[in-house]
Amino acid sequence: MSSQDTFGGSGSNGPEIDDTEPGFYNYVDEREQIRRRKEIANQNPPWTADEILQQYHFCNIDRRHDRGTRFYLEHVAPPSQTAFTDETEVAEDLFIRTVVYRLLNHPDSYREIEDLIDGRDTDLVAIVATLEDREERVFSSAYRVGGNNTTDYNGKLEQLFYGGLRDDLMPRFDELCEGTMYADTLEQANQPLRDVTGFGEFLVYEIATDLNYIWFDFHEDDFVNVGPGAEKGLEQIYGDDISDYEAKLRDLQSKQDESLPEDFPYLTARDVEHSLCEYAKYLRVKNGGKTRRYL
Repeated sequence: MSSQDTFGGSGSNGPEIDDTEPGFYNYVDEREQIRRRKEIANQNPPWTADEILQQYHFCNIDRRHDRGTRFYLEHVAPPSQTAFTDETEVAEDLFIRTVVYRLLNHPDSYREIEDLIDGRDTDLVAIVATLEDREERVFSSAYRVGGNNTTDYNGKLEQLFYGGLRDDLMPRFDELCEGTMYADTLEQANQPLRDVTGFGEFLVYEIATDLNYIWFDFHEDDFVNVGPGAEKGLEQIYGDDISDYEAKLRDLQSKQDESLPEDFPYLTARDVEHSLCEYAKYLRVKNGGKTRRYL
């Protein structure tokens, strides 16, 4: 097989995307073809015959192509690498910038407070005050942060930046920064921040994945955290009686060669996890539910 240059599939709405393994891979292929038609071939919309993919927003298969990650790679991470020559200072600055950015997951909000970020001396009170004055949305709606919250503060902003960062992470800055930035494996890099108030496994996996593009050089197959959205995607295919979600994900990943065009980029475990979440959103819409529409 080869990649589709024009719209194709079994019907007028494009390839069949249903709750089966082939349906998942049809989703993956069609979503990537949309990116290629839009960004590489510079075609005009619509970039697909699939009405759901036309009308609703779905992240790219490789998260490095998503707007939020592109902003991280082009704007959030570079200052840490150019402002310091000492490796420890680079590590500390990159660590806190990555954490703050992924807590917000919103480029415009980050731009407003980036000058207040200064490693262990980051002015969290000023950050909260600045963001509280922001008239537009502070956080992205793309995903939810998790973990245990504190009852000492009201609202998501204070919960995360006071309860999480100021009261929990900063007193343990050396321990958490070193444990993350100098981890020996991708799995180890995912551990230190998990118990920080308001964080949780999902957010920490996002942070570690970002750092892996810039700081680490681990293979994305080395570790995968199957988040709640990916679990829903797997349940759509295999039913609710799944005892080991990671094993199911890796089994699904192993079928990519027989399921995708020959020139399709290799799907890492991270790619499959990321795509399963979006695939679950697609099926939710198909079955009458809702998700974020294109503006």
